[in-house]
Amino acid sequence: MGEQKVWTKNYSILTFSNMLYSSGFYMLMPTIPLFIVAMGGTEAQVGLVATAFSVASILMRFLINIVFRKADKTRTFLGGMLLTVVIIALYVLAGSVGNIMALRILQGFYFGIVSTLCAATVADILPQSRKAEGIGYYGLGTILAAAVCPALGLYILSLYGFRTMFLIAAVFPLLAFIDGLFFKPPRGKRNIAIVETGTFQVEMPSALLEEQKTKQEQAQAAIQPEAEQAADFAEKETKLAFVLNRIFDRKLALQAGLLVLLGICRSADMNFISLFASQHNIAFLSWYYIVQTGASFALRSFIGRLTDRRGYYWSIIPGSCAMLASLLILSVTHSSVLLLLAGLCSGLALGALLPTMQAWMFNSVESKKSRLASATYYNSFDIGIGIGAIILGNLVEISGFFLMFRAAALFVVLFMVIYLAFLMKQRKN
Repeated sequence: MGEQKVWTKNYSILTFSNMLYSSGFYMLMPTIPLFIVAMGGTEAQVGLVATAFSVASILMRFLINIVFRKADKTRTFLGGMLLTVVIIALYVLAGSVGNIMALRILQGFYFGIVSTLCAATVADILPQSRKAEGIGYYGLGTILAAAVCPALGLYILSLYGFRTMFLIAAVFPLLAFIDGLFFKPPRGKRNIAIVETGTFQVEMPSALLEEQKTKQEQAQAAIQPEAEQAADFAEKETKLAFVLNRIFDRKLALQAGLLVLLGICRSADMNFISLFASQHNIAFLSWYYIVQTGASFALRSFIGRLTDRRGYYWSIIPGSCAMLASLLILSVTHSSVLLLLAGLCSGLALGALLPTMQAWMFNSVESKKSRLASATYYNSFDIGIGIGAIILGNLVEISGFFLMFRAAALFVVLFMVIYLAFLMKQRKN
């Protein structure tokens, strides 16, 4: 049998749709703070609005497996894209910081829905043997959007103002929605009916429903004692346990912990690199992002194939070494050359680690839990970035940037120690 394809029609549609949706999001990242200030807001309110967006998206990802447990993934994320169009367009009418806050919270909710369910749907349609490769390609669209669209948003704003910029930003999720309409779920995914037997349920194809009902009636008397025992056990499950089982899976605990550590490290350059370069008069900061994005893009184009064939450690170990090198270089950087070298190492690290961690999480749970794996992936990384902003920000005030970057490097070392310990335990077993 030949090698299974990654670039199917459905996969291409979802990858392009995700890139378009991300483009609208990244256009607003540098322009929303300027809009808040233009509305009379303060820097503190800028931070509050940014935090509100992150909390809303994280909260929705935690709840998504409860709120949308039986919802069709495709229709749900398409609906989220369409509502995002409306929300971005409504920024035109926002006349106060309070209104911006409310719209940003709503956008955060729908961003959490779309990013989680779209990635989960991609994981569902990818062949198991090439999942890491496919997820790596899928992320390339987001990388391109992150590289181009912040500058695009600022350019449009400088020429035409906020109104035109918001309307153009709203066009991108609209195009993502239109593109997503061409996605056709694989046959058989929706042809499901539910048969109830007392206190528990069984899912089966609708075509077998009538035949199964007859057999079920005949067998019900025989299984009644077992059914009563199962009912007693089910009653003992608390509501808290019910909720926890749908917002987190213990099989993902290791990967989630590693992603939190990775997010803390990522926070060092994401939140502080511009301040660092400005304070130390280091030029070519824009090239730092270009080099970082280019390195990540180039590596993602083939790292997934290597991971599928050789194993996750072929990406995770070199990727963590590159992240460590990036932070250590930043801790001694006084020139543009070293800054660009740090950007190169950081891009290689992100290109190797992020798609590999995402594929590892998807492959660690059953396919029916793909949305839970997707939510856990994004939330763990975002939580790490938030924790890192607090810890590393306080370190900057106390000891300066150079010690902060070295402290961030310690989290990479911890990441590597935990992962290597896991590998050693796995090989012993």
